Amino acid sequence: MSLHRLASITLGVPDVVTAGAYYEEFGLSKGADGWYSTTDGGRQLRLVRSPARRLVGLSIGADSPDDLYAITRRLSRLGIDARTDGRRLVATEAVTGVEAEVVVEPRP
Repeated sequence: MSLHRLASITLGVPDVVTAGAYYEEFGLSKGADGWYSTTDGGRQLRLVRSPARRLVGLSIGADSPDDLYAITRRLSRLGIDARTDGRRLVATEAVTGVEAEVVVEPRP
């Protein structure tokens, strides 16, 4: 299995405007739909409204659809439901509700 990068994260925050200003000061560029990006890495961070600061989702890059099917089989053995369409796998952690995504994409 070839997972090659943390592609992006989605953070829930109580005050999206203030958190966004922090990340802009940190050097990220604000885009549409709450996404922040860098020149080299593209869209890397998404901010959404949440009562408390928390991880809402993450996206990981994989080399091939075979990686997705291998992950799906392993999650199934653990009793975790995962959906895949051959290019993207999505599973939600039952306790926290964090959505994990693995996407077939080229290495940076």
